Amino acid sequence: MKFIHTADWQIGMPAAQFGTEAERVREARFASLDRLVSLAREREAEFIIVAGDVFDDLAVPEALVQRVARTLAVFERPVFFLPGNHDPAYAASLWRREHLWSDAPNIVRMLAPEPITAADGVTLFPCPVSSKHGTQDATQWIGQHLDTQGFRIGVAHGGLRGAGVGDDELNFPIAHDAAERMRLDYLALGDWHGYLEFPDAAGAIRTVYSGTHERTAFDDKNPGNIVLVEIDTPGAAPRVTPIPVGELKWQLRTQTDLSTDGLTLLCDELRALDPRGRHIVRLILNGTLRAEAMQGLTKLRALATAGFLWFDVNDSAVRSAPDDDRWIDVLPIGTLRNVARKLASEAEAESAAMDALELLYDIAARQGVEVSS
Repeated sequence: MKFIHTADWQIGMPAAQFGTEAERVREARFASLDRLVSLAREREAEFIIVAGDVFDDLAVPEALVQRVARTLAVFERPVFFLPGNHDPAYAASLWRREHLWSDAPNIVRMLAPEPITAADGVTLFPCPVSSKHGTQDATQWIGQHLDTQGFRIGVAHGGLRGAGVGDDELNFPIAHDAAERMRLDYLALGDWHGYLEFPDAAGAIRTVYSGTHERTAFDDKNPGNIVLVEIDTPGAAPRVTPIPVGELKWQLRTQTDLSTDGLTLLCDELRALDPRGRHIVRLILNGTLRAEAMQGLTKLRALATAGFLWFDVNDSAVRSAPDDDRWIDVLPIGTLRNVARKLASEAEAESAAMDALELLYDIAARQGVEVSS
């Protein structure tokens, strides 16, 4: 038995942080979706499971829902959609509007906690959620069907207890040993946006988060995958293979070396990214920038217009520093200049004095005091 497990597509996400490029970011989710369908066909998957949050919310345009349906119709074999906390199974939600799904008769909307036959000898146990937040383990109902024979696949959306995340903060918490207690061959999970696998007591990987097929944020851990699941016989250990399908490449860099050489090397590394139009780059600069290296910072900022999908430089933690002490002589006569001279005289012997002198320079520069000699 072979199938694809995926989740958290977040179709329709605003991507507002990307401004005018938001539409390109949203469109990438469909490019990854096309790749998902192609891989499912190439690997001859018997069906696809989407473990919640197909849509970012229930207010997405109907045309977007229909586009998703048409995209999945190409697969021809069954696709099982589970409502998640972003797109819960409300009574009057998009899940209930039959005209939205008419283009894809192969899509099965799993709107109730009841067994579904996915293929000959394969039973799905869906655990849909009907609200944004909840404290109940939606997998508990499966315990009423422990006598169901054949392959047993659970599908749920929520946080796994004992997985290193604060259990008291979990939304729709799921027992860490749910797969074992419910006699599941595999538990397909959604909600967390990175690929995660959890072995059972015998070491078999039966509990898995596929993660989102396309990264949604810089702090997503191991996103951009779908999961190919192969199980030879009921009760056998699954073979679980994450497959990358993500369209966009996200780069988050923190740079503390603000020397001329350090900034030049960073610029060279960023220019080498290819194709630039698929890269989202955020740079966080932190450290002391001397006047001699200012040109390097200017070149770094110029990369923002060099063809990247999105490029942001955060230099709020950068502190300016002079190359020498000549700037002190152009400060206004009085207390400010006297303090600067005293700090300069002590700077070689006292690191604290050097720090204070550089801080004074930075404050003066930010306040518009002419400090260039």
